[in-house]
This record gives sequence, structure tokens and C-alpha cells, in this order.
Amino acid sequence: MNDLLPLIIDDRDGKQFRAHAVVLRNWRSVRDFSDVNQTVMENPERLKKAVEGEEMILRPIIRYQKPE
Repeated sequence: MNDLLPLIIDDRDGKQFRAHAVVLRNWRSVRDFSDVNQTVMENPERLKKAVEGEEMILRPIIRYQKPE
């Protein structure tokens, strides 16, 4: 409702969040997500379009990581 892109950090992948949120596994995933979407996230008009589904948000490929 406020043209914000909700990012949620959840390493359990419980599928409990709605589709409107980007669920990331850990802080490294947040960094990777920010890196690949920097040009969209630093431009308010493009970010608004992304939130409205008119612009693509990229998801970096997550490599397998052994649980800690």
C-alpha cells in the first residue's frame, strides 16, 4: 500500500509469507539481492513499477550451502 518492497529474512523457508514479500534466507542473500537489483532499488520510479509488477525484480541463484 505504501509502494515499499517488503524483504523478509527467514532461513526456515516455511512458505508462511504472502507473495507480496521477497523472502531471503540470510544477510548474504540480502546483499546478493541488493547487488543484482541496485539499479531498480536506487530509482524510485523503477522501484514503484517493480512493486506494482510492471518491472522485473531479479533473484540471484542460490548455491547449495551446508547448514551451519
